[in-house]
Amino acid sequence: MIGENKIWRLMGYDLNKAQSLLGKTRSLNRKDYKAWQDKKIWEIFKYHRKNNLFYNKIFNGVISHWEDIPVMTKTDYQSGLNKTLSAGFNRKNTYVANTSGSSGQPFWFAKDKPCHALAWSYIMDRYLYLGANYNNLEARFYGSIKDDKQTAFIEKIKNFFFNRIHFDVFDQSNKYYDHVLNMFSQKPFTFVYGYTNSILSFSKFVLQEKAQPLKDVCPSLKFVLVTAEMCTESIRQEISSSFGVPVYREYGASETSIIAIENKQLEWEMACERIFIEIVDKGNQQLPNGQLGRILVTDLFNYAMPIIRYDIGDRGAIESMDSFPY
Repeated sequence: MIGENKIWRLMGYDLNKAQSLLGKTRSLNRKDYKAWQDKKIWEIFKYHRKNNLFYNKIFNGVISHWEDIPVMTKTDYQSGLNKTLSAGFNRKNTYVANTSGSSGQPFWFAKDKPCHALAWSYIMDRYLYLGANYNNLEARFYGSIKDDKQTAFIEKIKNFFFNRIHFDVFDQSNKYYDHVLNMFSQKPFTFVYGYTNSILSFSKFVLQEKAQPLKDVCPSLKFVLVTAEMCTESIRQEISSSFGVPVYREYGASETSIIAIENKQLEWEMACERIFIEIVDKGNQQLPNGQLGRILVTDLFNYAMPIIRYDIGDRGAIESMDSFPY
């Protein structure tokens, strides 16, 4: 699933330091956490306003209240990565990628390496909690495996280091699913990760072809984690029944990584150690818990690019913050 820390260090990502930072944040009581969060949101805002010409140009006058800070959208970042990077950062000293474009508005984004290390440490921590350790094998139903040669080569390298086998989400033929099912009978997969609809499609094939759940074919299988697409309770039950393991949901975006992920009690947990999440109305003012509105995300640790009060393009509600911190 996830490469060893040694490999990450060679690429410039200090996961040990990131894991330590996550631990310190989680050790805070609620009062101290709120003070820490208030400090961090203003710190990242002031940093980018001082060091990012692109970001500074959108302001007029003094900002006294957090809700006075303009909301960023995907369109704002489409002026090009070179324009949106803060001083001192470039393509060589950052992690660079592009969004999926599922909303019709793809753009290039960057994270400084400590920020990206923190995101991956959070992923590792949550997956470990669900039952997958660093060396476990992942069955991945996510993205295309038929991209251009350069992209396909990069994906092969990533699959090798992250210990995962990538399945084609665009081929849903019985012939291909026979191949996939055969792989599950031969490989010790620990978990399945990917698009809800792709995993659902394969689960229907398993029900059709087998009288027993997929876990009987692949005893090492522990859980399924769906992402990117809506997963209703009925879909969850259908996949879980077919595979014979729990199904958890993940919510995030390429440019922010995980925003929220379910725990073993099927309760959503927000990634508050890394990001600040707001639910706002049409006037960009924060709504009380339980009210539906637009989701804004602020990356508390991305110094390469201002992901601040960023409208992710989705709507949601925060039920409660009573259970945070851990």
